[in-house]
Amino acid sequence: MTVKEIEERSGMTRANIRFYESEGLLAPARDSNGYRNYTEKDLEQLMRIRLLRTLHLSLDDIRAAGNGEKELGDVLLNHLRYLKEEQNGLIQCQDVCEQMCRDHAAYNTFDAKHYLDLMDMPRHSAPPELAEDTVQKVSAPWRR
Repeated sequence: MTVKEIEERSGMTRANIRFYESEGLLAPARDSNGYRNYTEKDLEQLMRIRLLRTLHLSLDDIRAAGNGEKELGDVLLNHLRYLKEEQNGLIQCQDVCEQMCRDHAAYNTFDAKHYLDLMDMPRHSAPPELAEDTVQKVSAPWRR
């Protein structure tokens, strides 16, 4: 298929497709005239790349998983740990922003050290949410 066809089917731009090719993540065959000839396998590869990039995986991790250097499961577990760390940092930033709003902090007068100290304080994790217990409804428990 042509680059136009693969653009339409993958939902990616020509520039992105060529970029992934230049990064060694995609290697389409060439026709005798030098034009790229994309296959269904190339489309599947692009869709995998698109999903993994949407999940914010790095090109290096995608490349390592794609060439078998690393197992995808290991890459995803490491990435999940990273995302959780980022999420905790963002929650802490959100908490400090909310506190500054509650304090009606003004740019020229707020106490930066106080809020920096809040940023450095370890966050206490919330207790785990308990799932609601349910009992299966039995319409006639005396019958078998």
